[in-house]
Amino acid sequence: MIRLRNISIRHKLVLIIMAGGTVALCIACVAFVLEDLRSFRKTTVEEMETLAGIVAFNCAPAVSIGTAGEAVNILKTLELKTPIDLACVYDREGRIFGKWGREGAYADLPKSLPREDSYEFSGGFLHMFHEIRTEDEKWGVLYIRSELTQLETRWRHYVIITFLILGGSLLVTWRISARLQRIISEPIFSLLESTKTVARNQDYSIRVQAHGEDELGLLVQGFNNMLAQVQARDMALQQAHENLEKTVEERTRELKLEIEEREMAERKLTALHRELLEASRQAGMAEVATGVLHNVGNVLNSVNVSTILIGERLRRSKFANLRKIAALIQEHAGDLNRFVAEDEKGQRLAQYVKDLAAHLDGEQAESLKELNLLTTNIEHIKEIVATQQSYASVSGVVESLPLVDLIEDALRMYVSGFQAKEIIVVREYLDEPIIAADKHRILQIVANLIANAQDSLLEAGRRDGKITLRIAIVGEGRVRLEVSDDGVGIHPDNLTRIFSHGFTTKRDGHGFGLHYGALAAREMGGSLTAESKGENCGATFVLELPLSPPETSRASSVFPETRSEPAGSLDRRSG
Repeated sequence: MIRLRNISIRHKLVLIIMAGGTVALCIACVAFVLEDLRSFRKTTVEEMETLAGIVAFNCAPAVSIGTAGEAVNILKTLELKTPIDLACVYDREGRIFGKWGREGAYADLPKSLPREDSYEFSGGFLHMFHEIRTEDEKWGVLYIRSELTQLETRWRHYVIITFLILGGSLLVTWRISARLQRIISEPIFSLLESTKTVARNQDYSIRVQAHGEDELGLLVQGFNNMLAQVQARDMALQQAHENLEKTVEERTRELKLEIEEREMAERKLTALHRELLEASRQAGMAEVATGVLHNVGNVLNSVNVSTILIGERLRRSKFANLRKIAALIQEHAGDLNRFVAEDEKGQRLAQYVKDLAAHLDGEQAESLKELNLLTTNIEHIKEIVATQQSYASVSGVVESLPLVDLIEDALRMYVSGFQAKEIIVVREYLDEPIIAADKHRILQIVANLIANAQDSLLEAGRRDGKITLRIAIVGEGRVRLEVSDDGVGIHPDNLTRIFSHGFTTKRDGHGFGLHYGALAAREMGGSLTAESKGENCGATFVLELPLSPPETSRASSVFPETRSEPAGSLDRRSG
């Protein structure tokens, strides 16, 4: 089809005419042949039915009285009919009564007989079945088989005639169409040559001569009118071009001034944006630092309590009684055996020493317990401070690190507050992906989300609140972190406003944390969004980040079975 589109219109016209004529002739020839063959088959069937009726009538007496030889003699008369090669008479039980056939034809006798007169075309033969009757009694069936050689000969004859007619018709059609197509193709070629000349020389003064007033003549007139209009517009365009050059020179000078002013404004806007972003980052870091100090303060309260308990136990200790026992023993050093054996005080001395030792062992155990707790709290303070110091360096450096470790570092800053407020942390870690990103930014975002979740639980007045953290790999090379709480929730009108700079619903909030988080996530190729069913229905903040943009990761969005644990346990768990 593509090749036909690219050939000359002269050849297209010839092909169209020849194709139309060929199709029409083919349809006529095929219709004629089919009708003739149908008529021939019908005539053949009618002749065979007539012949079968005559033979069946002649065979009826022989079949009725059982003279098979006479029936065979009647069948042999069919030998004069060249197409007939096999005939057979069956009695009323369907047994062969008499048969005749040409050489090698007996093997094809039918095994079953129809119940009434019938015929069929199959295997290149016409099979005719006719009842043998005398008045109202049926004596048997006559079977005659006729070859269809005449039909095949007739078919081949028609095919040859059809091809001869088609060949002669196509030759005549081609000769006629080759001449008639010039009426259409020559004006078109003339128009085409003029079009090429105009396109090559850009000379719009050329005009094409019309060959008539038909559609092609109207097309030529339209083409000439178009050239006249283009010529007029070309002259006007040339004049406008000269005027435009002058206008462009003037406008260029004005645009240079405008561009310089716009670049200056953009530089100021960029500087302002950086200052705002830095202010948001510092405000977020300040909030993290405030959380750290708050947690350190909670731990220091425990340290103070442990110190007071240890001092109180030392003041109330019975360790001084040892000096009294030593003085008593020294006083009776010369007669110690008599003192222990006979004196009442000496007799109670051993039991008292035993009771005193047991009491001092108990005091020592309690003191060691408080000292261990004191040591643990001091180590906890060191861990919180060390975590804060590790993230207090300059941000902007991309590092590869386990995301779960970073989440646990953020939780460690608030764990003492969770313990004091009986907040439960639920970890649902499907994977522990390695993420290449700025860990300072991620920590600041996550710490802010955890702090917001804690404030939401406190504002709701819940002492048994729950914070859920989920990590899963989603999409192609992206990780999804969810921080959910069952606190005060978010009003539907505020779901998008909470990320605006300066917007906050807290009394002492500054509106920088979530705004900075959204900007930082976007700069890292991710996003920060919020979900909530409404007030008092809790909220979920979703942070999506790329694991490593050039690489792909397996995708999963199914979270593991939920497991709850007290916030005091910092053991990492994955789903």
